[in-house]
Amino acid sequence: MSGSGGKIVATGGTDSTTNLAFTGMLAAPAGATVVTPLTTLLAANSSLTAADLKAALGLTVDPLSFNPFATGVNAADALKAEGAAAQVNTILTSLAVTVNGASGGTVSLAEAVSAVANKLGAQVATQAATLKTNSAAGTLNLGSDALFTTLVSDVRTAVASKVTLSDSDFSTVVASAKATNATIADVVSSNGSLTTIANTLKSAQGTAPVANSSLLPDVTVAEDVALSGTGGTGSLTTLPSSFTATNIDRANLLKFFDNDSGTVGKAPTLTFDMTGYSVTDSGTSSLDLVVSMQKAAFAGRDLTVTLNDVKIDAATASGSTTLTLPSQTLSATLKMGSVALGTFSFSNVDSDALTLNSGSNTVGASPSFSLKLDSLFAKMTNGVGMCWT
Repeated sequence: MSGSGGKIVATGGTDSTTNLAFTGMLAAPAGATVVTPLTTLLAANSSLTAADLKAALGLTVDPLSFNPFATGVNAADALKAEGAAAQVNTILTSLAVTVNGASGGTVSLAEAVSAVANKLGAQVATQAATLKTNSAAGTLNLGSDALFTTLVSDVRTAVASKVTLSDSDFSTVVASAKATNATIADVVSSNGSLTTIANTLKSAQGTAPVANSSLLPDVTVAEDVALSGTGGTGSLTTLPSSFTATNIDRANLLKFFDNDSGTVGKAPTLTFDMTGYSVTDSGTSSLDLVVSMQKAAFAGRDLTVTLNDVKIDAATASGSTTLTLPSQTLSATLKMGSVALGTFSFSNVDSDALTLNSGSNTVGASPSFSLKLDSLFAKMTNGVGMCWT
């Protein structure tokens, strides 16, 4: 995923209808180190440069590499970059889902995203060109009537060979997107926070269909393999050697997160094997668990989830030790190959108590602890917390 020789694509793989390689919500040109709504515009428009995108949207950072959630970044730069990315995401998601739905699936979500990104990118390029001859022209207003009127017309034309759409098909979603982007613009202009932007997106999305479903695994993750731990501290002297994934297949997750589904899915869960786990004393231990989720459509590239700083309590008394997974908020870093897709915070649901045999430092038969990932996957699919620039 270094991006040498083509687009970097964060998708669910080849669309079953179109057989297109780009079937998800996010993409980036070769050489990018982040995959975001802004890089998606660049990937969809070969004539749009990163410099022109920066100028047209008033950014002060490189959209191909900047991570607004990284430690130590300038807060003003991060807010402006995340605000622009959130506005672009609102447009891409709302219009693409509308085209896909109104066409009855004739236009795949991937094709719809590509069409919207291409036409929105064209407006960005036009604004950048205008600024080169008229510096007073200002940046592109991502919530303006003019932008949406032109965009809807251009997108309708782009998909006309597959479906005939009217302005009325877009009226409701355009009104909502304008309002969302106006709110985001206010957050940025008032020096608000990244959290407020994320909450604005979350509120706007409400019970919409799963828009970033391409980030969901489309096959069961490799079970009992591909688990490693790093950064362990405290009383635990070994790391979990394996895990079992349950209910993390794409079909189940789509049912679980789609409010319109007639079949209720089950919560995705990772269960970590603690057989042979040993401790040296009482205390809280923390460790990072790295889980690789292979997706066949990624051509061997791993979707890697790192669960950062998982805390496990060890209490020793009268020769017996009890290990407890306390209720906690976990941070998860999501990557495809070396490219960061997002950083998320979520809360685990399960809390298991495991007792060592008296006088022994080894856990008994078949011990384990489980983390439910429903809130993590929910954030992955609705975009809240995405590492956008």
